[in-house]
Amino acid sequence: MHKVHWWRSPTRYRSARWQPGSRTTWRRNGRPPGYSYEHILIPGLLQTPEYARAVFDCATPPWDDDERESMIDARMARHAVLHRKPAPLITFVLEKIALTRPIGGPKVLRDNLLHILDIARLRNVEIQVMPEALESHAGLSGSFVLLETERREAQLVYVEGLSGRYFLSEQPELGDAFARYSSLRAQALPPAESARWIEQVAREL
Repeated sequence: MHKVHWWRSPTRYRSARWQPGSRTTWRRNGRPPGYSYEHILIPGLLQTPEYARAVFDCATPPWDDDERESMIDARMARHAVLHRKPAPLITFVLEKIALTRPIGGPKVLRDNLLHILDIARLRNVEIQVMPEALESHAGLSGSFVLLETERREAQLVYVEGLSGRYFLSEQPELGDAFARYSSLRAQALPPAESARWIEQVAREL
């Protein structure tokens, strides 16, 4: 049976560490190389503070103001991984609806799209957009994030669901998820073409 690790509390989630062995420590705040597929929202690592605030404001039941601001601060602090030395490889495959849904309003979305274009210029980041004309693709089961240690000694699949956030850490689910992500990258638009599309959407807002 595959091993599932649930983290239900947002406070615990912000500071949690999971240890599969004595030599490997996973930290969400000090994120290892990661590969993300998102079909609903702009991923947290690509969000501006204003977009993140609008996302948290959609929560039901609502967060109180202090907790919401604390979560926004924690999310923005994790952006430091994009500029870490040595630079980790971080890739994203995004559905078009995640980049066009006007959460927070047109200006908030436009500013976030321009922010994504800035991040896409980093040499260690690749952002791809999934064409909407495909009849089917490998990500229809939902969003997920793949994590691995810098030396690729261990890997995890991170998933967010209605009941909480959890990791998958064993085969065959682990291998299936990495294979699925490889297929998604092959099916998505190349990074340069994706950037042109994002720029066009931002210009039209």
